Amino acid sequence: MAYKTTEFGDYVDQILVKAFFQPDDELSLRTVEEYFASDFEANINGGPIPGDAYKAAIISSRAKSIFKVVKVEEILASHDADKAKGGSVAHRTVFSVTDKETGVEKQESTLTIITCAEQNGKVVLKSLTEVFHE
Repeated sequence: MAYKTTEFGDYVDQILVKAFFQPDDELSLRTVEEYFASDFEANINGGPIPGDAYKAAIISSRAKSIFKVVKVEEILASHDADKAKGGSVAHRTVFSVTDKETGVEKQESTLTIITCAEQNGKVVLKSLTEVFHE
């Protein structure tokens, strides 16, 4: 999905695609459980969101809408980012959101900075800072 990407950025992008942008709700749930740290933290437009609330919002959003990636651009990855160790990466994502009830589709975009770290032998998402714009 991403272009001009590092191996680490692609790793993070694939986690996000599985969590948000593919149609299988069970795969989304398993991905969140497996690849979001137990102490995951999010910050959206300057407001902190507890990890469990963010994870619940993924489920709620997927129940109401269909999300499709239009474009992902990797902006920058930390120089030592490694999918086997962790690091940070910034992505700009443009995506469509279709309301399941009305069929109305709109395009949105987000800029994310995601930090990953090794936890229990796997690199997982530790934090997400997002600037979101409808």
